[in-house]
Amino acid sequence: MEYSKKTLYEIFHGIHELVFTDTGIWPARMTLRQREYFTSKNESFAMRAYCDSGIYMDFYTDAERISFDYTFGLAYRKQVAFDIYENDVLVYSYMCRGESSGRIEYIPNSKSPRITVYFPCIAQIFVSNLSLGCVCSVKRTGKKLMFLGDSIAQGVDCGSHPSMNLPNLYSRFEDCEYINLAVGSAMFCPDFIDQTLNFVPDVIFVAYGANDTALTVSDNFVRQNTDRFFSVLRDTYSGIPIIAISPIWYYREAPLCVNPFKKEDTDRWALVYSVIESCCEKYGIKYICGRTLMPHLQDFYRTDDPHPTEIGFSLYASELYRVTKNFIFT
Repeated sequence: MEYSKKTLYEIFHGIHELVFTDTGIWPARMTLRQREYFTSKNESFAMRAYCDSGIYMDFYTDAERISFDYTFGLAYRKQVAFDIYENDVLVYSYMCRGESSGRIEYIPNSKSPRITVYFPCIAQIFVSNLSLGCVCSVKRTGKKLMFLGDSIAQGVDCGSHPSMNLPNLYSRFEDCEYINLAVGSAMFCPDFIDQTLNFVPDVIFVAYGANDTALTVSDNFVRQNTDRFFSVLRDTYSGIPIIAISPIWYYREAPLCVNPFKKEDTDRWALVYSVIESCCEKYGIKYICGRTLMPHLQDFYRTDDPHPTEIGFSLYASELYRVTKNFIFT
């Protein structure tokens, strides 16, 4: 079935633009300049920047069966999944196990349902041959949220259920529209900010800092780069509330960790926390200590890994909502 560009833009969410190619439609979450910022660094960053994290189709349909074809482009991993919600309930997850392309089909269980399809967080996906029936767009009633951050906000370990990433879970509490601009391994990046993005947020979340703790850059670089990021962000989105979350608890802090932090590690972490908090005070940004948002137990993280499990992300999102709801939604 052929759909107009207008209709496609109404059902695809979390995007800057739809790119129409011979392979299919690629829903791009960033501007070209933002993508080039990361592709100019290395191939690994390019893969992460081109991933479809936070992108979803959302529509009402009269179809007895919906289907579409998918093809992988750049992919951080190809063992990923699509999540399908029917009437706001997760009912089906289609797992890709390394193939380069495939077809997804789903038979709704109700008449004229709302269908929401979440794309993989860690792969670039082209879609084609969409057969969705006669569709009607869904208008979310909450605020528009923008998320900037690293791999935790991108959801690189939500391979089984991409809808379990932090921005999506948080946004569901108040039926919010959102865009996820997080990129794995990213540090504070002032040159990434681009007001030509086709998404005007009501609130911005910033969740960098974990990669800035790496001892590959100087303390002075951390201070200057972080300050410049918040300065540019504040100027670019003047008047828009910004919430900055410092890094969450790290497994290397666990008492029985086989590779615990050394003194230089803990010194750098302390510096990063301090710099983020002081920049927030300087630029009128709400500061939240990320260490308060997650349990300090390895049970809620991947094995020897800083990324939360999907249960961990659920706890993270609910706690972040608890401490920010009065600031944002009242």
